[in-house]
Amino acid sequence: MIVLDSQPFSLVEDIGFKAFVNKFNPTYTIPTRKAPKLMVEKRYDEAKEKAMAEVQDAEYVSLTADMWTSINMDSYLGVTCHYTTKETKLATVVLGVTRFPQSHTAVNIKEAQNVLMESWGISMEKIHCLVTDNAANMLASAQLLRREAVGAALANLNSDVSPLSSSDYEKIIQCLGVLAPFKYATAEMSEEKRVSASKLSPIVLMIQHKVTEKTKLMTQPFSLVEDIGFKAFVNKFNPTYTIPTRKAPKLMVEKRYDEAKEKAMAEVQDAEYVSLTADMWTSINMDSYLGVTCHYTTKETKLATVVLGVTRFPQSHTAVNIKEAQNVLMESWGISMEKIHCLVTDNAANMLASAQLLRVRHIRCFAHSLNLVVKKALDQTPELQDIRPRGPRVLSHCLERATKQRRSCAWFKK
Repeated sequence: MIVLDSQPFSLVEDIGFKAFVNKFNPTYTIPTRKAPKLMVEKRYDEAKEKAMAEVQDAEYVSLTADMWTSINMDSYLGVTCHYTTKETKLATVVLGVTRFPQSHTAVNIKEAQNVLMESWGISMEKIHCLVTDNAANMLASAQLLRREAVGAALANLNSDVSPLSSSDYEKIIQCLGVLAPFKYATAEMSEEKRVSASKLSPIVLMIQHKVTEKTKLMTQPFSLVEDIGFKAFVNKFNPTYTIPTRKAPKLMVEKRYDEAKEKAMAEVQDAEYVSLTADMWTSINMDSYLGVTCHYTTKETKLATVVLGVTRFPQSHTAVNIKEAQNVLMESWGISMEKIHCLVTDNAANMLASAQLLRVRHIRCFAHSLNLVVKKALDQTPELQDIRPRGPRVLSHCLERATKQRRSCAWFKK
């Protein structure tokens, strides 16, 4: 009853409870709170021992973890284990619900999860997956557990392999994406007794295509293929593969760009009308750029977007210069003025004037207009005049604290 009803052990010492029991059996002596406490602990140890034996027998387990805060503002972390018994029945056991007074960082969550798993004898290799919510600290703790498992596996090797840092993991993930087509090519060719040219040619083209795609996604310079570390990494996987010079991926990317542009240009030509968006910005190196994007509907009535170009803009930011730069981009894509349904820009005077010079229908960016409205409203609210200057200082303080926290987490990862 105490367990099912979540009653405190002191229930057996309450006057009302004693009177209730006395009505049923006046001769029964009710024990003190220590007796039910010892009985519950004994039953818990027996149940845990049985569950632990089942968990140990299971080949793999899946875990779920969650955190919550009580009405008393006490935080708790709960971890549940799911597995299949010998009788092929799904089973679930709560590894523990532990109080969590410390800061809710990914490192602290990972450590608490580790303590619970170790108390149940669950190794990292046994865990099939970990399910959590989408909170950033829970996601990061799962990454830390995964990296710890890899580190433990490396530690068991008879080698001098050093632990991997966060940057090492990011490089490995990128390189695995580049090397994936080589794995596919090896599997395809190993299935053939004799590899003919008809089989080899499409595989070589596939490798070139995939490597080009992955290089674009990695946003790495073409000189990556000439880096000593990259060469050594590829050599570990395939010593016979000859890595091309930087010219090869450059030519492949340029070829893919021309193919993609030709396909997009054909769609733009087929579209009855297009809408353009234009904007200007300045980089941290004080280099100005003008970007123009085209929006249209394909034959399949699907919305499509293509970047006409992002061109460097060293000249003065006058309406005439902006109009001329936009004209060059539109002409290179074969877009006539009659085809343009509208041009969307921000509320800058030079952008508005350039639209008038182009003589196209112009629409002001709603998001930019809304931002100006909010800014104007804040400027005209006297009650906020004292609060607003303090905002940047508070933000600066929070960012400083967050930076220190990230550095601390980075140190733990190392």
